[in-house]
Amino acid sequence: MPTLLLILVSCTGGHGSSVDSGMVTDGLVPVQGGDPDGFSQVKTLFIALFPQTWDTASASSTKDGASLLAVEFKAPAWVPFPSSEEADTCWRRHSIALGGDQVDLGKQVMVSFGNTEITLPAYGRLYEATLEGDDEVAATTAGAAVRLEGQDTTFVVPEAIVVDDLAGSAEALATDTLLHLRWTPSDLPGFVEVQATDHTDSGLWCVLEDDGSADIDLGEVAQTAEHLSIGHVARGTFEHATLGNTFVDLERTITVALP
Repeated sequence: MPTLLLILVSCTGGHGSSVDSGMVTDGLVPVQGGDPDGFSQVKTLFIALFPQTWDTASASSTKDGASLLAVEFKAPAWVPFPSSEEADTCWRRHSIALGGDQVDLGKQVMVSFGNTEITLPAYGRLYEATLEGDDEVAATTAGAAVRLEGQDTTFVVPEAIVVDDLAGSAEALATDTLLHLRWTPSDLPGFVEVQATDHTDSGLWCVLEDDGSADIDLGEVAQTAEHLSIGHVARGTFEHATLGNTFVDLERTITVALP
Protein backbone atom coordinates (compact mmCIF):
# COMPACT_ATOMS: atom_id res chain seq x y z
CA MET A 1 0.00 0.00 0.00
CA PRO A 2 1.44 3.42 -0.91
CA THR A 3 2.13 5.66 2.03
CA LEU A 4 0.76 9.14 2.54
CA LEU A 5 4.08 10.82 3.24
CA LEU A 6 3.44 13.35 0.48
CA ILE A 7 0.83 15.07 2.64
CA LEU A 8 3.46 15.82 5.27
CA VAL A 9 4.77 18.88 3.45
CA SER A 10 4.76 22.61 3.92
CA CYS A 11 6.66 25.80 3.24
CA THR A 12 10.38 26.08 3.74
CA GLY A 13 11.78 28.51 6.24
CA GLY A 14 11.58 29.02 9.96
CA HIS A 15 8.62 29.19 12.32
CA GLY A 16 6.79 32.45 11.73
CA SER A 17 5.80 34.59 8.77
CA SER A 18 6.40 37.99 7.26
CA VAL A 19 4.57 39.94 4.58
CA ASP A 20 6.23 40.20 1.16
CA SER A 21 7.53 43.67 0.31
CA GLY A 22 5.21 44.07 -2.69
CA MET A 23 2.03 46.10 -2.39
CA VAL A 24 -1.25 44.31 -1.69
CA THR A 25 -3.98 45.19 -4.18
CA ASP A 26 -7.34 46.03 -2.60
CA GLY A 27 -9.76 43.11 -2.75
CA LEU A 28 -7.07 40.47 -3.31
CA VAL A 29 -5.99 37.89 -0.74
CA PRO A 30 -2.50 38.96 0.48
CA VAL A 31 0.49 36.68 -0.09
CA GLN A 32 2.88 36.20 2.84
CA GLY A 33 6.54 35.27 3.01
CA GLY A 34 7.80 32.66 5.47
CA ASP A 35 5.60 29.94 6.93
CA PRO A 36 2.13 29.74 8.43
CA ASP A 37 2.14 29.90 12.24
CA GLY A 38 1.01 26.27 12.27
CA PHE A 39 0.62 24.08 15.34
CA SER A 40 3.35 23.65 17.95
CA GLN A 41 4.14 20.80 20.33
CA VAL A 42 2.18 18.23 18.33
CA LYS A 43 2.71 14.62 19.45
CA THR A 44 0.33 12.76 17.11
CA LEU A 45 -0.99 13.40 13.60
CA PHE A 46 -4.30 12.17 12.21
CA ILE A 47 -4.97 13.10 8.60
CA ALA A 48 -8.02 12.20 6.50
CA LEU A 49 -8.04 13.03 2.78
CA PHE A 50 -11.21 12.87 0.70
CA PRO A 51 -10.06 14.03 -2.78
CA GLN A 52 -11.93 14.39 -6.05
CA THR A 53 -10.66 15.27 -9.53
CA TRP A 54 -12.56 17.46 -11.97
CA ASP A 55 -12.53 16.08 -15.51
CA THR A 56 -12.86 19.00 -17.92
CA ALA A 57 -13.65 16.68 -20.86
CA SER A 58 -16.74 15.19 -19.21
CA ALA A 59 -17.48 18.20 -16.98
CA SER A 60 -17.81 15.89 -13.98
CA SER A 61 -15.82 14.89 -10.90
CA THR A 62 -14.52 11.49 -9.85
CA LYS A 63 -13.52 10.27 -6.39
CA ASP A 64 -9.83 9.53 -5.94
CA GLY A 65 -10.10 7.32 -2.87
CA ALA A 66 -10.44 8.35 0.77
CA SER A 67 -7.23 7.86 2.76
CA LEU A 68 -6.46 7.96 6.47
CA LEU A 69 -3.08 8.32 8.18
CA ALA A 70 -1.98 8.34 11.82
CA VAL A 71 1.53 8.71 13.23
CA GLU A 72 2.96 9.64 16.62
CA PHE A 73 6.33 11.29 17.18
CA LYS A 74 8.71 10.48 20.01
CA ALA A 75 9.27 14.20 20.58
CA PRO A 76 6.68 16.96 20.04
CA ALA A 77 6.93 18.57 16.59
CA TRP A 78 5.88 21.82 14.95
CA VAL A 79 3.33 21.20 12.18
CA PRO A 80 3.39 24.21 9.80
CA PHE A 81 -0.09 23.75 8.34
CA PRO A 82 -2.19 26.95 8.36
CA SER A 83 -5.26 27.24 10.59
CA SER A 84 -8.60 29.01 10.34
CA GLU A 85 -7.16 31.86 12.43
CA GLU A 86 -4.86 32.75 9.51
CA ALA A 87 -7.56 33.26 6.86
CA ASP A 88 -7.62 35.18 4.48
CA THR A 89 -3.95 34.66 3.63
CA CYS A 90 -1.74 32.94 1.05
CA TRP A 91 1.84 31.67 1.33
CA ARG A 92 4.46 30.70 -1.22
CA ARG A 93 4.83 26.94 -0.80
CA HIS A 94 7.85 24.63 -1.18
CA SER A 95 7.71 21.03 -0.06
CA ILE A 96 9.70 19.66 2.86
CA ALA A 97 9.23 16.49 4.90
CA LEU A 98 8.29 16.64 8.55
CA GLY A 99 11.08 15.03 10.55
CA GLY A 100 11.17 13.20 13.84
CA ASP A 101 11.37 9.62 15.07
CA GLN A 102 8.04 7.85 15.20
CA VAL A 103 6.41 5.78 17.94
CA ASP A 104 5.31 2.17 17.58
CA LEU A 105 1.63 2.19 18.54
CA GLY A 106 1.12 -1.54 18.11
CA LYS A 107 -0.62 -3.43 15.32
CA GLN A 108 -3.36 -0.91 14.59
CA VAL A 109 -5.04 2.41 15.37
CA MET A 110 -8.82 2.70 15.58
CA VAL A 111 -10.77 5.63 14.11
CA SER A 112 -14.53 6.15 14.17
CA PHE A 113 -16.73 8.25 11.88
CA GLY A 114 -20.15 8.43 13.46
CA ASN A 115 -21.01 4.83 14.43
CA THR A 116 -18.55 3.24 11.99
CA GLU A 117 -15.20 2.06 13.38
CA ILE A 118 -12.29 1.78 10.95
CA THR A 119 -8.98 0.00 11.51
CA LEU A 120 -5.72 1.60 10.41
CA PRO A 121 -3.18 -1.24 10.21
CA ALA A 122 0.51 -0.63 10.88
CA TYR A 123 2.97 -0.20 8.00
CA GLY A 124 6.15 0.14 9.95
CA ARG A 125 5.35 3.02 12.31
CA LEU A 126 2.77 4.57 9.98
CA TYR A 127 -0.89 3.63 10.38
CA GLU A 128 -2.94 4.09 7.26
CA ALA A 129 -5.86 2.85 5.22
CA THR A 130 -7.45 3.50 1.84
CA LEU A 131 -11.22 3.31 2.24
CA GLU A 132 -13.94 1.77 0.13
CA GLY A 133 -17.54 0.63 0.51
CA ASP A 134 -19.32 1.37 3.81
CA ASP A 135 -16.13 2.70 5.40
CA GLU A 136 -15.74 5.31 2.68
CA VAL A 137 -19.41 6.30 2.96
CA ALA A 138 -19.09 6.75 6.73
CA ALA A 139 -15.85 8.74 6.48
CA THR A 140 -17.26 11.11 3.86
CA THR A 141 -20.59 11.76 5.58
CA ALA A 142 -20.65 15.50 6.22
CA GLY A 143 -21.08 16.29 9.89
CA ALA A 144 -20.02 12.83 11.12
CA ALA A 145 -18.19 13.06 14.45
CA VAL A 146 -14.60 11.78 14.39
CA ARG A 147 -13.16 9.69 17.24
CA LEU A 148 -9.56 8.52 17.58
CA GLU A 149 -8.69 5.53 19.74
CA GLY A 150 -12.06 5.77 21.49
CA GLN A 151 -11.89 9.50 22.28
CA ASP A 152 -13.87 12.31 20.67
CA THR A 153 -11.61 14.59 18.60
CA THR A 154 -14.12 17.51 18.72
CA PHE A 155 -14.01 17.63 14.88
CA VAL A 156 -16.60 16.64 12.27
CA VAL A 157 -16.25 15.68 8.62
CA PRO A 158 -16.53 18.77 6.36
CA GLU A 159 -18.89 19.04 3.42
CA ALA A 160 -17.76 18.46 -0.15
CA ILE A 161 -17.23 21.83 -1.78
CA VAL A 162 -19.36 23.07 -4.67
CA VAL A 163 -17.40 25.50 -6.87
CA ASP A 164 -18.89 27.71 -9.56
CA ASP A 165 -17.17 26.93 -12.88
CA LEU A 166 -13.90 25.58 -11.47
CA ALA A 167 -12.75 24.62 -14.96
CA GLY A 168 -13.37 28.15 -16.23
CA SER A 169 -11.39 29.66 -13.35
CA ALA A 170 -8.50 27.33 -14.17
CA GLU A 171 -8.62 28.05 -17.90
CA ALA A 172 -8.53 31.82 -17.30
CA LEU A 173 -5.07 31.45 -15.74
CA ALA A 174 -3.65 30.75 -19.20
CA THR A 175 -3.97 34.47 -19.97
CA ASP A 176 -4.22 36.10 -16.54
CA THR A 177 -2.57 35.71 -13.15
CA LEU A 178 -5.79 36.48 -11.27
CA LEU A 179 -7.72 33.53 -9.87
CA HIS A 180 -11.41 34.27 -9.26
CA LEU A 181 -13.14 31.63 -7.12
CA ARG A 182 -16.80 31.40 -6.18
CA TRP A 183 -18.27 28.54 -4.15
CA THR A 184 -21.17 27.55 -1.87
CA PRO A 185 -20.32 28.17 1.82
CA SER A 186 -20.84 25.42 4.38
CA ASP A 187 -22.64 25.59 7.73
CA LEU A 188 -20.13 23.15 9.25
CA PRO A 189 -17.03 24.30 11.17
CA GLY A 190 -13.89 24.82 9.11
CA PHE A 191 -12.44 26.95 6.33
CA VAL A 192 -11.55 26.79 2.64
CA GLU A 193 -8.06 25.90 1.44
CA VAL A 194 -6.72 26.56 -2.07
CA GLN A 195 -3.50 25.28 -3.58
CA ALA A 196 -1.94 26.00 -6.97
CA THR A 197 1.11 23.75 -7.27
CA ASP A 198 3.44 22.05 -9.72
CA HIS A 199 4.65 18.41 -9.68
CA THR A 200 7.18 19.22 -6.92
CA ASP A 201 4.36 20.55 -4.70
CA SER A 202 5.70 24.09 -5.01
CA GLY A 203 3.39 27.02 -5.67
CA LEU A 204 0.85 28.94 -3.62
CA TRP A 205 -1.12 27.84 -0.54
CA CYS A 206 -4.14 29.87 0.63
CA VAL A 207 -6.53 29.72 3.59
CA LEU A 208 -9.84 31.49 3.06
CA GLU A 209 -12.89 32.44 5.05
CA ASP A 210 -15.77 30.20 3.99
CA ASP A 211 -17.79 33.14 2.70
CA GLY A 212 -18.23 32.04 -0.91
CA SER A 213 -15.70 34.13 -2.83
CA ALA A 214 -12.02 35.04 -3.12
CA ASP A 215 -9.76 36.72 -5.66
CA ILE A 216 -6.08 35.78 -5.63
CA ASP A 217 -3.18 37.08 -7.70
CA LEU A 218 -1.04 34.00 -8.31
CA GLY A 219 1.74 36.03 -9.91
CA GLU A 220 4.40 33.85 -11.53
CA VAL A 221 2.77 30.75 -10.02
CA ALA A 222 0.02 31.12 -12.64
CA GLN A 223 2.59 30.08 -15.27
CA THR A 224 4.26 27.24 -13.34
CA ALA A 225 1.38 25.58 -11.46
CA GLU A 226 0.06 22.32 -12.90
CA HIS A 227 -2.88 21.69 -10.58
CA LEU A 228 -5.46 23.82 -8.79
CA SER A 229 -7.31 22.44 -5.79
CA ILE A 230 -9.97 23.90 -3.50
CA GLY A 231 -11.75 22.29 -0.59
CA HIS A 232 -13.43 22.50 2.79
CA VAL A 233 -11.03 21.71 5.63
CA ALA A 234 -11.46 21.06 9.35
CA ARG A 235 -8.10 21.34 11.14
CA GLY A 236 -6.78 21.85 14.64
CA THR A 237 -5.50 20.10 17.76
CA PHE A 238 -7.02 18.47 20.82
CA GLU A 239 -5.59 16.73 23.88
CA HIS A 240 -5.90 12.95 23.66
CA ALA A 241 -5.65 11.01 26.91
CA THR A 242 -2.97 8.63 25.58
CA LEU A 243 -1.77 10.18 22.31
CA GLY A 244 -1.07 13.63 23.73
CA ASN A 245 -1.55 16.87 21.77
CA THR A 246 -3.07 15.53 18.56
CA PHE A 247 -3.27 17.34 15.22
CA VAL A 248 -6.40 16.55 13.19
CA ASP A 249 -6.64 17.41 9.49
CA LEU A 250 -9.82 16.55 7.55
CA GLU A 251 -9.74 17.64 3.91
CA ARG A 252 -12.41 17.38 1.19
CA THR A 253 -10.84 18.78 -1.95
CA ILE A 254 -11.50 18.90 -5.67
CA THR A 255 -8.58 19.28 -8.09
CA VAL A 256 -8.42 20.32 -11.73
CA ALA A 257 -5.43 20.18 -14.07
CA LEU A 258 -4.26 23.58 -15.26
CA PRO A 259 -3.85 24.14 -19.02
